[in-house]
Amino acid sequence: MKNKTVILAVITLLVIGSWTSLLEQYSENYINDSLADAGVAYGTARGINALVSMFQTTEIGAGLGISGSITIGEVLDPLNDLIERFSDVMTIVISSLILQKILLLIVSNKIFTVALTVLGSISGLVLLLKNTKYFKFTFRLLLIFVVIRFSLIIVILLNSSIDAMFISHHIENGNSKLSSSETELSNTINSTDLSAEKIEELNKNIVTKKAKKKKAEKKLISAKQNTDKIDESFFESVIGSNDEYILLKKKEEKLEDEIKKLNNEIETINNELNGDSSIYEQMSNLKDNLSPSVIAEKITSMVDNIFELLVLFVLKTILIPITFIYMLRGLVKGAWNMEINFDNK
Repeated sequence: MKNKTVILAVITLLVIGSWTSLLEQYSENYINDSLADAGVAYGTARGINALVSMFQTTEIGAGLGISGSITIGEVLDPLNDLIERFSDVMTIVISSLILQKILLLIVSNKIFTVALTVLGSISGLVLLLKNTKYFKFTFRLLLIFVVIRFSLIIVILLNSSIDAMFISHHIENGNSKLSSSETELSNTINSTDLSAEKIEELNKNIVTKKAKKKKAEKKLISAKQNTDKIDESFFESVIGSNDEYILLKKKEEKLEDEIKKLNNEIETINNELNGDSSIYEQMSNLKDNLSPSVIAEKITSMVDNIFELLVLFVLKTILIPITFIYMLRGLVKGAWNMEINFDNK
């Protein structure tokens, strides 16, 4: 065989490569990162699914200025169905990655490394002895162990290259958008707690506390008038009515404290109603966010994002690896059928 030196060099590299763990470490890190991305997408999708399920029984009615009542869950049913399908596919994706990780641990076992080293040494020795018959047998046996030892690693390395160039940043963006959609949906659910009944309750509290405040102010005016009368007669205040004067002063202080407390409580309620983001404004925004056109736009955006993620994950974890395995199969088949003849000169 004219390229005996090249074959010996390849066998030597394969043996050395089988004892190094750099490729295995890189492959395992890549699979772990892919599992993390897939886990984020799956977890976010299940979170959205749970939020939509919460909406199934949520009714927004006239309290928000909407004529009649609508069940938000009915509007989101198509999105909920899609997310369930997405979750099913992501289960397959995650299972594929876990299977790759397990197979990587198996082929990295020392048994295959030792076997490949022994067969590589034997093949190299037979090659040097120019024994065509035995070299064909040992070379094909070596080829089997090379495929077992390196084929999965090669597929993962090739897949990671394609992923880094074309896919990974799209998956990151898709996961970010999906997470934002989950947050937005969660905020919308929380906003529905700000009902018309809540506003009515706060307003009733203000009326009650203002009435108490007015009553306390009247009592305070009366107490001050009585105190002034006693204060006008210094002799009376010193000799005959000192105790009454002290009691009236204490009553004044108590009423002033009560009025101050009521003012603080009224201010707190007003802040809740008309603070930086008033309840009325939030209710108005909620009504706008629940309009059919806005909901349709949000659903369309989420559907596009989910389909994009679906395609990207299927490409990354199933279709592209299968393509590389098929290509590798062709190379192995060619090497298996390679004619081996030694030049005896």
